[in-house]
Amino acid sequence: LAVGYADGSVRLWSMGAGVAGGEGDEADAERVTLSGHRGAVLSLSFSSDGAQLASGGSDTLVVLWDVVGEAGICKLRGHRGAVTGVALLASLSAVASVSKDGSL
Repeated sequence: LAVGYADGSVRLWSMGAGVAGGEGDEADAERVTLSGHRGAVLSLSFSSDGAQLASGGSDTLVVLWDVVGEAGICKLRGHRGAVTGVALLASLSAVASVSKDGSL
């Protein structure tokens, strides 16, 4: 599970097998915090295999993340407004993004 925050971070969580505090069940736990945006993270999309993550933010950036390596791959610039949607397109080996500036 990935959650974007107003401080520009993306936090990855490991989801436990059951209810937190239950006997023999692993509780949900934050695994890592990724930092790469200068503004709020507004959109997130995992690759189909879960190995990569794309994030879009109010800072107009799209950031591609290596989930396994817990590091940024690259920052994509080009939008002039907040990035409100991102998608990783496996069949095209591409990322698509949409912004408040009206661009795709």
